[in-house]
Amino acid sequence: MTMGIVLKNRLEHSVEKMLSDVIVSVFRSNLKLVFGNRLFYNKDGSLRSVEMTISDRPLYLGDTENFTFWIERIDEKYVNEKEDEEYDWVDEGKNLYQVGYIENIRDIEGIVYKFVYEYLKLNPNDYFWFEDYAFCYKDMEKLSKLPYNPDWCYTNPRLV
Repeated sequence: MTMGIVLKNRLEHSVEKMLSDVIVSVFRSNLKLVFGNRLFYNKDGSLRSVEMTISDRPLYLGDTENFTFWIERIDEKYVNEKEDEEYDWVDEGKNLYQVGYIENIRDIEGIVYKFVYEYLKLNPNDYFWFEDYAFCYKDMEKLSKLPYNPDWCYTNPRLV
């Protein structure tokens, strides 16, 4: 199983804003969204995390390519200098945290590509990390100008 992890500066993260951006990204990439698989709330009523399914066509038609996408709140008790530096290998000093993820991208890299491109277009300071490589909007923009490579997320974007 290969995950796709969203990395974002902790000070810029809001579950509600990310949810809005995911909805717009799904629309712009001509994919389908099943929202509300699971919703979790904080004691104050704010959204803590949400699970949704993103697919190439309506699920009721069967035989769809789809993935489960999670958005999560950053738990303040884990915010510290050590955690601020965990993803410095991606972009030093950006205080990147994991704020969402795709459960498994294997065999659906095409729809993941469409979604990631549109999401990063809306959030150019974020990253999507797959196995060994983290992709930013500039990387996706560069890839969009080339013939589609089904192994795009397993290839170092700096070498393309």
